[in-house]
Amino acid sequence: MADYKFMESTGLVIPDTVDLKTTVENEYREAFGQDLVIIPESPEGLLIAAETESRDAVARNNAELANQINPDFAGGVFLDAIAALTGLERRQAEPSLVPGQLSGVPGTIILAGAEAGTEVDGVVRDIFHTKDNVILDNRGTAKVWFYSNILDAIPCPVNSLTRIVTPVLGWETVNNAKPATLGQPVEKDAIFRKRRKDTLFLQGVALPGAIMSAVMDVPGVRSMVFRENYDSVPKVIDGVTIPPHTIYTVIDGGTDEDVAHALFANKSLGCGWLGEVSVEVTDKVSGQTYLVRFSRPKDVPVRARVTVRAMGSSAVDYRGGVVDAIMAYANDQLDDMRGFVVGAPVSPFEMSAAIGMQNSGLFVVNLVVGPFAATAAGLQPETMPLEIWQKAVITPASIDVVGG
Repeated sequence: MADYKFMESTGLVIPDTVDLKTTVENEYREAFGQDLVIIPESPEGLLIAAETESRDAVARNNAELANQINPDFAGGVFLDAIAALTGLERRQAEPSLVPGQLSGVPGTIILAGAEAGTEVDGVVRDIFHTKDNVILDNRGTAKVWFYSNILDAIPCPVNSLTRIVTPVLGWETVNNAKPATLGQPVEKDAIFRKRRKDTLFLQGVALPGAIMSAVMDVPGVRSMVFRENYDSVPKVIDGVTIPPHTIYTVIDGGTDEDVAHALFANKSLGCGWLGEVSVEVTDKVSGQTYLVRFSRPKDVPVRARVTVRAMGSSAVDYRGGVVDAIMAYANDQLDDMRGFVVGAPVSPFEMSAAIGMQNSGLFVVNLVVGPFAATAAGLQPETMPLEIWQKAVITPASIDVVGG
């Protein structure tokens, strides 16, 4: 009988289905005679087809499982396990958090789980609930935290939490004087894979890779630039004058405090800081206070004009598909594409590739980019360079889509 192993020293083998079927047919003829009738409609033909499908399924299952060993393809619990090797964990879903003010009849008891919501045109949109019991004081007021019912970045602007959803006798009004602290969904595989690559030095210290890994592991941080002057004299590096023995970082995202603590915990002793943002950090061991400095990126609004053509006869939502793809790219939500990150140029070629990845029915005829204030004639098909302290930003309103 023929050998149909699918694993070799060089890796897995996924044979062509036609070749696999021929192998099975030959095995049946060897077992039952060369004159065996194997037409598809015959009982033997049906058995051969079933055996071929089974072997093909085994080969593809093996290949899919083997890909989970590769961090560039792994997903789910397999990706979690690979990331755990460097002490990294997937970010779990969290609700948005809103500080609410309640009013009504003094002494009214509002039980945990009571719901309030935002509304649009008189219709409830997003619902938030309490986690603690609350009693209105002798003035008929109380403060309580509301959590979004959905674990995601659910917005709640100031004075928008105004609809009481759970009726409680004596509870008359609800509002919020501050906006919600946004939550987050479970970190997607594509984003987690990128963060794993950005934090491979997470267990180290002092080296540029270790400092960058620590910062990139801070919740909310999306990208950063790191430059170091290790000489004893000032140097101009990529357009920035950096004092001696000083590091310069431009960090997009994360709170100032979290970023400062990550930088402080991983830089070399005696190394100075450069940047417009300054945060005091106290060393827990010595008690000494340090002023950690870093920079935030300067946003550069850009606009894009995309000419697309539908392939085939299928109807395509030109604007919706193109805008969604560009925004996903810009927000670093696509596999193997960095999008708009600190210091990176704006590439019309990558944006075109992002549109093609997300819209199989569209062909990008032309894509030009430029500063937001540029006229249509000022948009160019070439890459738009940025300084290392800048970051491109784009909105759906600044994306023009036309059919070609």
